Amino acid sequence: MFGRAAATCLPARIRLEGIDPPVWRRVLVPGGVRLAKLHDIFQAAMGWTDSHLHNFTIGDQLYGMQFDDYPEGELDETEHTVFVALRGGVRRFVYEYDFGDS
Repeated sequence: MFGRAAATCLPARIRLEGIDPPVWRRVLVPGGVRLAKLHDIFQAAMGWTDSHLHNFTIGDQLYGMQFDDYPEGELDETEHTVFVALRGGVRRFVYEYDFGDS
């Protein structure tokens, strides 16, 4: 459906904010993977247990789980691929995991 662009692997660097010394991981992400699966990839890379809520802020869009009282305008992460979410040249985005501790 998305052709060669979706089959392309994109390098991603995951960095925890506010941690010294820096904690980070580097992964390759298929462009055609949905954001819900990207969450799974990030969880595995960081060694986390997927026991908290999360969302992505990419450009001016919020993508998330649409769980209970999700924010107005939040897009369903199961319906959007990395390639589509990053269109327009977005190079950095925020993945927030564990809303209480971020």
